Amino acid sequence: MVDTDIKAVIWNDRGRRKEVLAGYYTGIGEDNCSRIESAALDGARNYISSGSQYAVNALIVYDKFCVIQKLNWAVDMIGKQELRKAGRDENKELIELMHCRQRFVLLRRKDKLTPKQASHASHLERLCRINEPIYKAMLLKESFLEVYDYKEDLARAEGYLRG
Repeated sequence: MVDTDIKAVIWNDRGRRKEVLAGYYTGIGEDNCSRIESAALDGARNYISSGSQYAVNALIVYDKFCVIQKLNWAVDMIGKQELRKAGRDENKELIELMHCRQRFVLLRRKDKLTPKQASHASHLERLCRINEPIYKAMLLKESFLEVYDYKEDLARAEGYLRG
């Protein structure tokens, strides 16, 4: 546990079970728990459950890694679903474009592609042209991640999210 106001680790324990984090909350007491304004958690269900149970007034915030992980999972699931459908429909072009080497390009932000991955950009563009669900999933992921570009400007980030 890190207190961001004093920029120091204030508690640590082993394990990822709900009871481990509950140990911290019960240790500081109900009154202190009610004064927690925000909690950045890694998104594990156990942490979210414990944080919501004890830090009842806190704004629960997922860390960036967890958000990216969940967005990538969603894009990957759409890709796998569309690949299964392409197999049933015998859509050879989509199957070729969704080859596993191409699939991982879907999981990277366009501005974070390596030169080798960027060389697959034409494949990616073609994939997006012929498959609307994959295109929409990628667009949603990319647009959601843009909020991190406003990390120093909370008002612009909020305006972007409210759209």
